[in-house]
Amino acid sequence: MSNRKQTLILSGILVLLSIVPLFCYLGSYSLCLWDESRLAASAYEMTQTGNPLVVSFNYQPDHWSVKPPLAIWCQAISIKVFGVNEFAVRFPSSIAVLATCVMLILFFGKLQRPFVGFYASLIMIVSKGIIYFWHTCHSADYEALLVFFTTAYCLAFYLFYIFKKKRYLLFFFILLTLAAMTKGVQALFPLPFIVLFVVFKRGFLSNIFTTRSFYYGLSLFLLVIGGYYFGREVIDSGYLKEVYNGELGGRYAQTNEGHQQGFWYYLNY
Repeated sequence: MSNRKQTLILSGILVLLSIVPLFCYLGSYSLCLWDESRLAASAYEMTQTGNPLVVSFNYQPDHWSVKPPLAIWCQAISIKVFGVNEFAVRFPSSIAVLATCVMLILFFGKLQRPFVGFYASLIMIVSKGIIYFWHTCHSADYEALLVFFTTAYCLAFYLFYIFKKKRYLLFFFILLTLAAMTKGVQALFPLPFIVLFVVFKRGFLSNIFTTRSFYYGLSLFLLVIGGYYFGREVIDSGYLKEVYNGELGGRYAQTNEGHQQGFWYYLNY
């Protein structure tokens, strides 16, 4: 059997195996407090106001969650399709997890090892960190979509490194842009490690800076992300200040939202 045929068959099997763990329980429990319920409310309000740029809560600009609106857009579209219910607002997250799994199979198919991607995907769809009720597959949060786009842009960059094809570098920037439109600054966390990768792969740097796709992609990223943040500030005065307090220096220098745990909390956890 050819590698291409193996890849397609394994992708189809994975989709069938994913139906129960990823989709069958999306509407079986109430919305969780804080992140999920607020995002769901914002998505519903967007369907009512028709304003795709300013995310609202209680029909006022939301300065508690200052992320860009791609996840809210997906939820709002899902509400239009499935109605106002728990399944609708969680459906985009499950689709994102499924897309991540299929993407892994396709990626390893490119490397002539589709079974590696298939096994990795099987592990994903039974992992507590993915299937658990909060924040990922079964939750109307940012994380599942963020996982998809950050994984995708890392894999696209690696394919550019392996095959030296310009389109993979352009895909990298498109996916990076979509990741940032999903959860802002958090989408950029893998970038320092990609830079280190480039530094240690001597001679690879010239392949990047001599490729037009790099400049096209970087321009796209700056135009879309910069355009959204500054456009939102024009429409919603004070937005950039809240982005700083919620996403950048503010929350790293002080305790926000009543989280009083010590410095080593995450390591101990």
